[in-house]
Amino acid sequence: MARIEKYHTGIKSVIKHNIREFKDGKCPTNLEVDPERTKYNYNLIRRGNTASEIESYRKKITAECFHYKRKNIVMANEIICTLPEDTPPEQEHDFFKETFKYICSTLPMGERCIFLSEIHSDEGLVSKDGKIISQGQKHLHVMYVPAVPDTKHEGFKFRLCSDELTRRSVLKQWHPKYQKWLDDAGIKATVYSGKTSGKGISVKSLKEISKTTGLSLDQIQNLEKDRKELLQKLHAVETDHTQSKETIEHAKITISKLKSLLLECDHAIQALQKNEKLHLSEKEALLNTIKEKDTLLSAEKEKTQQLNTELQKSQKKIKELESTNLHSHSSVDQEHSWGTDSWGTQSDWGKNMDKENEHLW
Repeated sequence: MARIEKYHTGIKSVIKHNIREFKDGKCPTNLEVDPERTKYNYNLIRRGNTASEIESYRKKITAECFHYKRKNIVMANEIICTLPEDTPPEQEHDFFKETFKYICSTLPMGERCIFLSEIHSDEGLVSKDGKIISQGQKHLHVMYVPAVPDTKHEGFKFRLCSDELTRRSVLKQWHPKYQKWLDDAGIKATVYSGKTSGKGISVKSLKEISKTTGLSLDQIQNLEKDRKELLQKLHAVETDHTQSKETIEHAKITISKLKSLLLECDHAIQALQKNEKLHLSEKEALLNTIKEKDTLLSAEKEKTQQLNTELQKSQKKIKELESTNLHSHSSVDQEHSWGTDSWGTQSDWGKNMDKENEHLW
């Protein structure tokens, strides 16, 4: 987890605390610092060996930024990032390096506006007699000048504006982006879910918890055993979550492929439907043609039947006529035979009579 502090004044005192620059080299007893562990502290960037040198660098960067000379103006910001409990020991140093890079990426001026970056390993929970009873979690302090781009004031590329860097919309996305940055770097640490507690909380927060709950420091120390058990369960859950995440990713890939296949099927179905519509149109036209032909055929059949009827009638008449004609021929033949072969036409009797009469005449 990370938190941010803003400073109007007293910046040099904060620098002294962060680099462990104490008067006479002795640590004040009111600070939760274990002098024996201070040697394990280290820095990622420092603009001088003393607080005065670092303060001079800060003032130099500040002079390059346009700002109004007001007492309420924020002159410096400090981000404190605590090492999550689930970070593998071998990745602790890389965690702080990547955290520092991420913070630089969020600042318009980049690394140049940062004047201090210290990693503390010597803080903890102190009992009334000044002994460290609970070792605090390692954490990173990054102090910087809140410089943002300036396009209004001639001669300045930047201006001081802490609000622009710490507005609600920015802070809302700060931890999710921080988590993604660590994930992309291969750092196995949880900073977005806010699951660091106990040792993972700053000393200041632990003191507030003790004051709020009424628990003694010894009681808080005993609670750490339960916390460790919970962390082990958390590791198991996160392992399952990672496996589930991989399964989900695999399922997403499969679903994507299925969606592509479904899309191809949809296109094929649309093409078939289009062809089917064309076939239906052709079919309807063909059916209409067949109906027309059937109508014509029925009419022709009716005409044919009428013609057959008339033909039958004509054939019947022809037969009747033929029968009548045959009977008439038979009668004529008989009459003709009688008139020619006897004395009616070719009789010599007539001829002789004529000759005789002619002779008489």
